[in-house]
Amino acid sequence: RTCTNLSCTHFGCWSRWRGWLSALLVILFCIVVLIWVPILTYQAVTYQPLSPFKAWYYAMYCVIGALGITLVTLRQHWVNYTKPDLQRYIIRVTFFVPTYGFYSWLALHNPKG
Repeated sequence: RTCTNLSCTHFGCWSRWRGWLSALLVILFCIVVLIWVPILTYQAVTYQPLSPFKAWYYAMYCVIGALGITLVTLRQHWVNYTKPDLQRYIIRVTFFVPTYGFYSWLALHNPKG
């Protein structure tokens, strides 16, 4: 099926955004995991076992996990966007989890501010 309106791009119609949203979120999450996890694992192995970096290392894994769960939840709400008045607020609150986790992780990295 071809589109004749201005909302079409070389990716197809914007009306089919639900189909590629899942793949886009999975690809972005995999890129984040494939870049950060090896770097953090290497740094955790090279530091002393009792260093404060261990807490930073484990906190980063929790942030990555929270980001994955948040992306799955957001994808489900965006694809099944049937009650915009309610889901708009749910999506906003869902963004708090990775945001708070990321800033807590940064606070562990630099505790003096």
